[in-house]
Amino acid sequence: MPLSVYSQFIADESGRVFWGKKASGLLFVRNHPTLGFQVLLVKRSPHVEQPGTFGVAGGAVEEGEDEFESAVRETQEEIGGMPPCHKVGEYVWRNPGGSFTFKTFVMETEDLNWIPKAFNWEVTGAKWVSMKQMGKMNLHPGLRDMVDAGAVQGPEKSKEDLKIDKKTPEEQSSWLSRVEASADRPPRVIVMSFFPGYLKVMIGDKVYEYQAQESDKNMVESYIRKGARNRAIRHLKKLKLIGKI
Repeated sequence: MPLSVYSQFIADESGRVFWGKKASGLLFVRNHPTLGFQVLLVKRSPHVEQPGTFGVAGGAVEEGEDEFESAVRETQEEIGGMPPCHKVGEYVWRNPGGSFTFKTFVMETEDLNWIPKAFNWEVTGAKWVSMKQMGKMNLHPGLRDMVDAGAVQGPEKSKEDLKIDKKTPEEQSSWLSRVEASADRPPRVIVMSFFPGYLKVMIGDKVYEYQAQESDKNMVESYIRKGARNRAIRHLKKLKLIGKI
């Protein structure tokens, strides 16, 4: 079955190739009492486009997702979680001469101790930096455009943002729970072991054993590397299940 346009390399009208038709991500910001306004930058691994640059956690929007759901899911996958936060802005980068877009949601947190520590293959690290420090760093071109456009600002809030801030702790907790719940779909997929005719895979917190060939293993691993968990799970469902641990 061919991949959908939501999860494959495609060229837009400009001829430039992107992973998917559109993508999104989260940029975390905070107002530190001694260090001032800071942003969390994620360093891209050697295995992705623009390797070694600093940007935001994010990726392609999957079929059936909206951009915010996708951004949360990708963030959870790439840096292992997110702090209590609320949205204070957004910015859309459009490829010049094409239709591909990357939507960045600016998320403010008051958690001064949070730092991601679990990274997948797409990320090698993350750190909080000041605007001055960020200006001297090797930024992903999309984030550089966002900074140049003035879309990354200090903690000034609109009236709508102030209404968000007035939520009770219980309301904030409920909102974050819904966000985290959306990020939990689909579950994490990990290939644990393989030999001809046998494939062991962890899906979420459960382990499954399938009758499979090397081509099946390679296909599942390819989907996992691309962040297309739904595709990996769909392929596994086509295989004969021989055990569940």
